[in-house]
Amino acid sequence: MAKLVEERGLTFEAAAAAWNVAKSTVHDWVVAWRAASVEQRRSLACLEDRAPTPKRSARRTCAAAERRICRARRRTG
Repeated sequence: MAKLVEERGLTFEAAAAAWNVAKSTVHDWVVAWRAASVEQRRSLACLEDRAPTPKRSARRTCAAAERRICRARRRTG
């Protein structure tokens, strides 16, 4: 899909229609393709699904509190 846009010059709309996906999906894949290294493109690693969870959280509970909460949950079910 990304190659259709990059190499053949298709618009996001045309590529989306060809693959029967949303235009936003094409956009996400093309952005990932453009940002990838040659090796990532070769292995297609740049197009693998990524977890939607953030890599870090500014408001995360401290580790000690997490342990207490998990112990309480295990104890009480």
